[in-house]
Amino acid sequence: MKSLLLFSLIFFSSCGIVSDRKKIEPSSVSYIVLSVAGNPNFKTLNKDQQKKFVEDWNSASSIGPCIFITRDRIDVVFNDTTKRAFRINGNYIKENTDQCYDLGDTAYFEKLWQNAK
Repeated sequence: MKSLLLFSLIFFSSCGIVSDRKKIEPSSVSYIVLSVAGNPNFKTLNKDQQKKFVEDWNSASSIGPCIFITRDRIDVVFNDTTKRAFRINGNYIKENTDQCYDLGDTAYFEKLWQNAK
């Protein structure tokens, strides 16, 4: 019984720290598109902004699972035409699951949006 309790404790405490992040190879990115929820307009990042986003995603701190209302989206389109979609709210970003990563700046997306074309 004690071993089952110990196993359960280890399993549930580790659930929040398992990372499902797939890093992005900068040279594989064709373009990155930004969009705001409820806004039909979109913007595209230039090469320097793309590089910065990829670096930020690849180094973002995992904070475990979280749930938020998606305010903004970033779609990364690769040279082979595949796409990865990211959901953002403030400084939190996630991809396919509810595993969240912290980009470190609550105005991260707003700054990207303002500087994108």
